[in-house]
Amino acid sequence: NAAYPADLQVRKDENPAKDFLQTQSFPAQNIESIARTGSLTNACIENDCEPTTVSRLLSGLEKELGMDLLNRNKKPVQLSY
Repeated sequence: NAAYPADLQVRKDENPAKDFLQTQSFPAQNIESIARTGSLTNACIENDCEPTTVSRLLSGLEKELGMDLLNRNKKPVQLSY
């Protein structure tokens, strides 16, 4: 994972994505809202933010982590982990 040094071992009970979100400026409440509402648009209405901005931040975070945080192929959108 890009979020951790290469020599750090991640145990099976750890969640690197959750840990990363808690330490970064990306608002975790946006991901929680997306998962709860099943929609990026509805989550942004709830959190008073722009969907395009959150989408770009989320894509960048997923790229940095090397994993998808959301399953966008299902409607409603669901957490992938």
